[in-house]
Amino acid sequence: MLIGVSVNTIGNIERDVVQPSLPNLRKLAEILDRPIYYLGTFEEMPADTLGQKIRKARFYHGLLVTEAAEKFEVDIKSINNWETDRQVPSSKSINEVNNFISITYKDKAPK
Repeated sequence: MLIGVSVNTIGNIERDVVQPSLPNLRKLAEILDRPIYYLGTFEEMPADTLGQKIRKARFYHGLLVTEAAEKFEVDIKSINNWETDRQVPSSKSINEVNNFISITYKDKAPK
């Protein structure tokens, strides 16, 4: 109960029956002393569009929408619009977004 969910829920997460919420993933990563991407719950997320890549990168980095908005100095609505491909990042943000989404998995092994 360290993360505030039941043993059954943990079992369902382990069997890929349910996806843990990002806050629960963050707690698990802390308890296990591993980076959030090590838990690998979002490797299968689609990454065909820019919006999908942004969302996947946000999960990979363990950021809530509010935290991503702070990081890119935009409002939450902008992040939601980017992730749903309703808008693209402005020229002011695009370089930082491109760096953010250039995720590499070569560093996934725990140190």
